[in-house]
Amino acid sequence: MGALAGICAGPGEAWHEEKIRKAARQSLSAIQSSGVNPSSHHFEGGALLSAAGYAGLDGLYHDNKGNAAVIEGRLDDVAELADALGVAGQLEDVALLLTAYDRWGLDVVENIKGNFTFALWDAGQKQLLAARDAIGFGPLYYALHEGTLLFGSRMEALLRAAPQLRAGLRHEILEDYAASAIAYDEDRTLYDGIKRLHPASLLVFKNGCVETKTYWRLAPKEISGDCGEALGDEFLARFTKAVQRRMRGASQIASSLSGGLDSSSITCLLHKRLASGGARPPVALSSIFDGKNGPDERDYMDAVWRTLPASSRKLVVDSSEVAAFEKLDRLVSDHSQPLWMPNAAIAMHPVEELRDRTNVNVLLHGHGGDEVVYHGATYLFELAEKGRWGELWRELDMESISRNPSNKLVYYLWLMMTLGPAAKPVWRVRQAAALRLCKQNALGWPLGAEFWPRHVRARYEEDQRLFARFARPHPTDDLRALPRSQREHLLILTDPLQAYGREALHHQYAGAGVEIRYPFWDAELAEFSVSLPGSEKWKNGLGRSILRRSMNGLLPTEVAQRKTKYNFKGYLARSMRNGGGEKVIAHAVYDQADDLASYFDVAKLQKTFETFRSGEDLQEGVALFALWRAVILGAWLQKNREAPAYVH
Repeated sequence: MGALAGICAGPGEAWHEEKIRKAARQSLSAIQSSGVNPSSHHFEGGALLSAAGYAGLDGLYHDNKGNAAVIEGRLDDVAELADALGVAGQLEDVALLLTAYDRWGLDVVENIKGNFTFALWDAGQKQLLAARDAIGFGPLYYALHEGTLLFGSRMEALLRAAPQLRAGLRHEILEDYAASAIAYDEDRTLYDGIKRLHPASLLVFKNGCVETKTYWRLAPKEISGDCGEALGDEFLARFTKAVQRRMRGASQIASSLSGGLDSSSITCLLHKRLASGGARPPVALSSIFDGKNGPDERDYMDAVWRTLPASSRKLVVDSSEVAAFEKLDRLVSDHSQPLWMPNAAIAMHPVEELRDRTNVNVLLHGHGGDEVVYHGATYLFELAEKGRWGELWRELDMESISRNPSNKLVYYLWLMMTLGPAAKPVWRVRQAAALRLCKQNALGWPLGAEFWPRHVRARYEEDQRLFARFARPHPTDDLRALPRSQREHLLILTDPLQAYGREALHHQYAGAGVEIRYPFWDAELAEFSVSLPGSEKWKNGLGRSILRRSMNGLLPTEVAQRKTKYNFKGYLARSMRNGGGEKVIAHAVYDQADDLASYFDVAKLQKTFETFRSGEDLQEGVALFALWRAVILGAWLQKNREAPAYVH
């Protein structure tokens, strides 16, 4: 995982060569981070691209025509791509990208696969092309400033090149952050003048104009084969390919093993089938806790470790004493916007230990398994709506359902079994009444209750127009025509919050010296998974059935059948106390109260903190998260005031 940045001047003299070079030096300094070696290249026509990378696949390349490309990430299935292009020998990804552009032009994005962000300068057409992969593994920001296009995979690259953009700070976005809410505005950023390119999108800059288009959309497809074993075999084949793709470019590889279904599946597949017997055996990285502040996952980890080949290496890191704010300056200075991940320090600690104690440069992570494979409980709706009561009764598992993200499921199923067809209008009337009486917003959080609004400044609801800003788009006719389980699955995968989550992780691990890759976030695997019927997503009282069945014989039984999810809340609270954390929180909620008052109800923050400082356990995770965000936002506001200025 590296970084890229660039500047492309439009018509006119506003940005001459000297000005571009000076701004480029500032951009380049912003994309450098620990373990990243920068390089840059200047081209005729007022375009300058910069790249920095350490995974062996990122890079910059130019040909004898004056064309150039820069890529962050990697291309997949490069042998097949090279054959299609008639290229002899092995080319670096960025050179292969430029060769593919020579063949297909703007259609290049429809003919390549991978997890990438790239920019490409066409000297003959005097145009710049930039794109993100289908899933969107990392961000790309851009701004049209004084007729010149500034872009980069880190927002700071644009802000260093044109500090005037800082004046466009959008305070409503910081209020959203305080409320732990993200509006459904897909190209928005923290600054008015800066936009983000959507996943699966292409940007073209020519003659001073920017055009963007979406080149791929996730949608269910017709799948061949009967339900059952054949689909399980097909899922395993696609899952295996997704893991193999993310092994490329690794000098030594590791897998994260938490004991959960997703990380255990990746670990077993990697260690037992894909990397066994190699010169550099893979590492299974596990983070453990002492069990004093929450559940202990070591029984599940042990179950997986016992099945791994003897050659596999095990690295166990004790994270019990991690201090959430010990590296606060880095948590803030590495990002152009407040960090979203409350467990950032806990997540980073084992990765940094992996970097310091091994030669691993690629870590496979289980993030995305819940979303891509999907819990599948909405299949029970389908059974109820079709009146298939016997099958529904056999599939009901109240323990699993109670952990479903929507506890409304149980109530709705009760209505269906009691009222039959009359349940639908009754359900709709009840929801409409709840909306009016409880002022429930589009996120499903009851305003005024003991949830997130209690820490937000008093007029946040009125000023932010919550209904308008957070409302989901109305489903299209094609979407409404899908079976419920497919429809809900597709909505989850295409929710803009998923892309924000991946980008937050991308920022979190930037500069760690180890590239984190997510096998579940594979476009072909996601397309196959969303196409599966509901009966393949929930079976025998278990969600994510297709993954459990396809891993039969690879996963230990106790992991394959587990229904629980790990809860970090207790250890997060402990980490916020470790290393003098209470002093850090006190500084934020008291010494920086004036700064935070624009976004938080400071009096309520302080009351929550006093409860926390007394040693009393905060019953709600959202209260704990509010304290964490107050610290991050206070430190970020201070950093933003001290941001380096660069005058052209």
